[in-house]
Amino acid sequence: GVGEASTTLACLRENKLGTLQLQRAKQQITGQIAIALESNVNEMLSNGKTFLHMDRVDSFAQISRKINEINEMQLLEVANEIFDPGQLTTLIYRSND
Repeated sequence: GVGEASTTLACLRENKLGTLQLQRAKQQITGQIAIALESNVNEMLSNGKTFLHMDRVDSFAQISRKINEINEMQLLEVANEIFDPGQLTTLIYRSND
């Protein structure tokens, strides 16, 4: 529920990932990007969106290098920025059942 999500987000804001956790997360995101790029259509769409927003397109090697350069403190800083409770909105869906 909402309480569980809030607890998880608080944990991400307050606790650094361990070295192994961070390495696994980096491997997972890099792998997901690699799989997404296997389709030429997906790659072209992704490159087009990136170029529109960033005015450049990074290669997979550049993206992978940037991901691997991220450290625990940088991730914690971003988590605090993105998951700031004062900036979050909650949508609760309830069925009529």
